[in-house]
Amino acid sequence: MKIDKHGTESGLTSESQQIEVNGERLNYLQTGSGPAVLLLHGLLAGSFCWRFNVAALSQRHTVLALDLPGFGENDAPRHTDCSMEAQAFRLASLLEKLRLESVDIIGSSWGGAVAILLAARSNRVRSMVLAAPVNPWSGFGAGRIRFFNGRLGGALLRMALPASRPVHLTALQRMYGDASRIPPGTLEGYSSRLLRRGRAHNILNTLRGWEKDIAALRTAVSQVKAST
Repeated sequence: MKIDKHGTESGLTSESQQIEVNGERLNYLQTGSGPAVLLLHGLLAGSFCWRFNVAALSQRHTVLALDLPGFGENDAPRHTDCSMEAQAFRLASLLEKLRLESVDIIGSSWGGAVAILLAARSNRVRSMVLAAPVNPWSGFGAGRIRFFNGRLGGALLRMALPASRPVHLTALQRMYGDASRIPPGTLEGYSSRLLRRGRAHNILNTLRGWEKDIAALRTAVSQVKAST
């Protein structure tokens, strides 16, 4: 296990760790003490997105903020399966390897869907807080996903993503709604992680499993509801 130190926005020091799970590298930041809480980022994001939350949560919890394979600062090989189901499987193995018998999960968007799949797979998930998780009954964005899953769309994404830096601010402003609320460093944080080498392939490998993931997510939601 490789460990170095990183400071959060509050000055709190956290441990950046790498652990091998099923032959693949998984990155996470760990800090604090107490019951474990797992932070799962959204699509195209990473543990960087939780930088303002870690300090508060770590006062009562052992916080683990992940960079899932293919995202954040986790430079997964191009062939890596980055689907939601694959990520949930990795997390189930991570909890077992770290001997975490009970965890709370906070998941955002795509990470919220991964959390649901994990909860359906593992009895180690105690509770979940989900912020705008993927809705498996919504068709919003399905056309774009089908386009990028095609040969033309895939080629376009691989060509355009490395040169996409000029449009990142516009995309970020749409996400926040009010541009004045975007914290300093946010644009640079997202851009540096989105433009990492091989990232377009990671994104495409996520989208290729989307329809299968959505079907699995519908089943997982029912399983989780039935167990509560």
